[in-house]
Amino acid sequence: MSGSVRFDVRRIGDIAVIGSGTTPARAKASRYFSEAGHAWVKTGDLNNSVILTTNEKITDAAVYEANCTLYPAGTLLVAMYGGYKQIGRTGLLASPAAVNQAISAVQLDIAIAVPAFVQQYLNHAVEDWKRFAASSRKDPNITRSDVQGFRVPLPPLSEQRKIVEILRSWDDAIEKAERHRHHKGERNRSLITRLIAAGHDAHSTPLARFVRPITAKNTISETRVLTSSAARGLVDQRAYFKKGIASVDLSGYYLLERGDFAYNRSSSINSPFGAIRRLNEYSHGVISTLYICFRHTNDELADADFLDHLLRSGYLDRQLALITHEGARNHGLLNIAKDDFFELTAPLPPIRVQRQIASALDERARELALLDREIELLRTQKRGLMQKLLTGEIRVNSNEEAGND
Repeated sequence: MSGSVRFDVRRIGDIAVIGSGTTPARAKASRYFSEAGHAWVKTGDLNNSVILTTNEKITDAAVYEANCTLYPAGTLLVAMYGGYKQIGRTGLLASPAAVNQAISAVQLDIAIAVPAFVQQYLNHAVEDWKRFAASSRKDPNITRSDVQGFRVPLPPLSEQRKIVEILRSWDDAIEKAERHRHHKGERNRSLITRLIAAGHDAHSTPLARFVRPITAKNTISETRVLTSSAARGLVDQRAYFKKGIASVDLSGYYLLERGDFAYNRSSSINSPFGAIRRLNEYSHGVISTLYICFRHTNDELADADFLDHLLRSGYLDRQLALITHEGARNHGLLNIAKDDFFELTAPLPPIRVQRQIASALDERARELALLDREIELLRTQKRGLMQKLLTGEIRVNSNEEAGND
C-alpha cells in the first residue's frame, strides 16, 4: 500500500547500549590468538551484512586478560575509522564475537528496533557519516558520540521486519550478480597468468625499472579530487560519493595526470591487500597522500595497457602480503612502505607479447564493466526503494497487521 507518514526518529544512543573493543597484544600472539577461538571482528571483516566468520580469532585468555568483551548475536557493528571507504561499514553478528577498537558495538533495544532494519538504514545512509568525520584529517574518523547521535527513523516493529524481508530479496539479487562478477574476474586473473606463461621469456622485473613515484603536489589549484573505483579506475570523488568529501585545502594532495596509477592501501573484503587503479577519464586530478602514486616511464620495457591489466588483476597480492607489517591491518589500512612497494616485481614478456595480451584482455574488461554497471543499477534501484520505504511514501503490511484487520 502507499501513503505518506512521518515515522518516529530516534538517536541510536537512546535505543541502544554502545560499546567498543580492543586489540590483544600481538607480542603475545601465541597466547591471545588461535584458529579455533572466539571470533574477533576488525573493520576488514565488516561486510554490510551478517558476519558469519572472521579472519582472526582470539582465545579465552585474550577475553579475560586483554578485556575483550564478547558481544552477543544480533549486535550491530559500525566502523568508526579506517578512511572514508571504511567509515560507517556495518556488520550484524550471527554469533558472539569480540571487536577491535575501530568498531562501535551497538546492542539495540529489540522492543523498539529490529537490528537488521537499523543495519539496512545505516547502509542506506552511509554517506551521512562523512559529515561527522573531521574533513581536515588525512585519515578521517567518526567517534562513539557520533554513533550515539546518529538518527534513525523507526516504523512499527512489524513494518520494520517486513521492510527487512523486502530489502533482503534485493540483497540476494545483488549478491548473485556480485558472485558472477567475482568468478569472471578470477577467470580473467588466471587468464593473465596463462597468457604470460604462454608468451615465454617473461622476466621478473622490479617496478622501479619502469615506473617512478609521484611526489608532485597540487600547485595548479586543481579541484577534481579522485577516488578509486573497482570498475572505472580513478574517478571524480564528487560524482562517486554524490557529494564532495575531501578537505577544502587540496594543496597537499598529489597531482596526477591521465595514465598515472594510484595504489589504495585500504584493505577491504574484495581487495584484502588494497587495489591499484589508473587515471583514464580525466587529464588531471588530485588524490590523498594516503595513496602510493606512480607514473609509467618506460615504453620499451613495459606496455602501459598491459601494466594496467596486470595491476588491476591483483597479481601483486602475494608479494604485498609479504611486506604488510605485523598488526598493520587492524584499522583496514595496510602499512606498506613506499620503498618496499617499488621493489615488488612484475613478469614482463617481450613488449610485442605484452601488447597482444593487453588486446586480448580488453574485451574481457568490457564484459566486466557491463557486469559492474548491472550491479550498480541494482544498488541504485534498491536505494530508491529504501528511500520510499523509510519516508512512508510506500507502506507495507506485515502478516501480523493483516491478521489483526
